[in-house]
Amino acid sequence: MDEVLRSRNLMAEILARAESIKQHMAQVNQSINNMKIMEDAAKAAQAEQETGLRLMDLPDGCLIALTAQLRDVRSTLALAQTCKRVRQLIEEDSNSWEERCRTEWCITEENPSDVPRLVQVLEASEGQGGDDDDDSRERSSRASTGSMRIIQGVRASTSVLRKSTSISLPRSSSSKGPTSPTTPSKPALPPVPPSPMATNAALWRAIYRDRYQGWALSMDMLTWLRDHGAPS
Repeated sequence: MDEVLRSRNLMAEILARAESIKQHMAQVNQSINNMKIMEDAAKAAQAEQETGLRLMDLPDGCLIALTAQLRDVRSTLALAQTCKRVRQLIEEDSNSWEERCRTEWCITEENPSDVPRLVQVLEASEGQGGDDDDDSRERSSRASTGSMRIIQGVRASTSVLRKSTSISLPRSSSSKGPTSPTTPSKPALPPVPPSPMATNAALWRAIYRDRYQGWALSMDMLTWLRDHGAPS
């Protein structure tokens, strides 16, 4: 009988120690998990502190205000190539393009549609050239070779500003390339019309590019005249 009681007491003691060990291991595992959570939080906080605030984390209003501080148009166009969001903000920032046109090129018209373009002036001057006399035509023909060479060179050189960025500018839709047969497809969704702000910004961008090309054309013509002995 005593052996049976000792065996029962020993078994109870073994089970109690096993339960104590089990509880202790559960506490150790919980402490390890808590330490891991704290380490992950500390690493995340350190990474956020090292990274800081990124440019793309700013709202649109702040980005527009920052891009408006770039007075150099080449810097603005270079910034527009960084991402689609910044490009769209620069494209639709009508106020900045209007301010550049007024400060750099002294544009005084309120409506951008009323601003005369270089192409329009050249077309008007060519249209009036048909009523000149023979002497005027002869003088024009003698100067045409050098002038056309200048204009062609200027067109090639001033295209750098347009090619330096992928910002779309309004173009004429009259010229279309050859069409190729296409397979029937699902009807396309109607295009979303541009907002009035985007349309106005596109007009001011076109005016800025027109003035830039005209300025480059004038400078190259003056350089050509100086190189050919024209009085300064």
